[in-house]
Formats: sequence, structure tokens, C-alpha cells
Amino acid sequence: MLRGTSIRTVLAVPATALTLALIASACAGRPAATAQPSTPSPSPSASFDDDPGAIGSIITGAKARAADREAQNAARNGLVAAMVFYIDNDETYRSATGDDLEVIEPTLTFASGRNSTGPDVVSFSAKDQQITLTVLSLTGACFAIRSDETAAVSYGYRDRPDGCRPTAFAAGSFGPTW
Repeated sequence: MLRGTSIRTVLAVPATALTLALIASACAGRPAATAQPSTPSPSPSASFDDDPGAIGSIITGAKARAADREAQNAARNGLVAAMVFYIDNDETYRSATGDDLEVIEPTLTFASGRNSTGPDVVSFSAKDQQITLTVLSLTGACFAIRSDETAAVSYGYRDRPDGCRPTAFAAGSFGPTW
């Protein structure tokens, strides 16, 4: 380390360089900014989604990823509720109802055979030894999760489907990850 340099200074330089690199990569391909007459600052109700700049793009992307993670977490939590039901009911999913699953996981609404309409509404289809659950993200993506008789979990994803329900996913459309 350089004599007279604090550890804080040494760590700040790479962090600043990383921040600049992220901003530069987000701005790649954008035209250079030109001088604009000053405009009034946006109202507090203005959305970051309205910002066409690099920071707005980064924030919009982060919001989309967060919305998708919210839907995936709801699907996982729904599957946990279904597995509890399965164990408590002689190892079958067949008689599961939305009310049964909501008693186990009250933060979600379960809809048997209907479309999921958002990240807190889990659509499901139950057979004796298999259950499939789907959740619609705020981005419009549909996430599915399935458990079968071996307790193997598989995942499905569809971007902006006509309907987010278990029947929209064919058996071959599931894999080990989303």
C-alpha cells in the first residue's frame, strides 16, 4: 500500500471504477447527451419508468427481475403448501382445493384450473401423485412448478402466454430451472 494512503481510499478507487464501468456499459450505444435548456424537476409522482436514460433502464430491469422473483417465490411457497397437504392426506394431491391450500399458506390465493391473475394468485391442477402450479408475474411472464410421484420438482416458463394456468404447459416444457 502507498505510504500515507488509508485503506478507505484504496477501496474507494475500485468501487468508483466499477460504478463508472456499470454506467458506461448501460449507456453503450446511446447518443451523447446534448445541452438542453433547464427544465423543472419531475414531480414526486413521476416514475423511474418514464426516465429514458441509463439509470432508468437499470431500474426498470431491476423492477422486472424483482417481479419475476416474486412470482417464482409464490410458486415455490404454493408447492410447499401442496406438499404439506399431500403428506397430511394419505399422499395424494387429488382432493386438494384452494381453501385447503389457503389454510396452509394464507398469504396466497389458490385457484384450481383457472388462470393466475398476479403474483399472489396461484393456479393449480392436482392429480393423485402430481401437482402443477402456475403464477403470473407483473411482467406478464408465467412461471410453473411441478412435483410428481418421486417428489422431483421441475420448472416451466412462458413469456406472455394467453393464459397462465397449468394446462398451458405440456409435459415436455418442464426442466430443472426456470
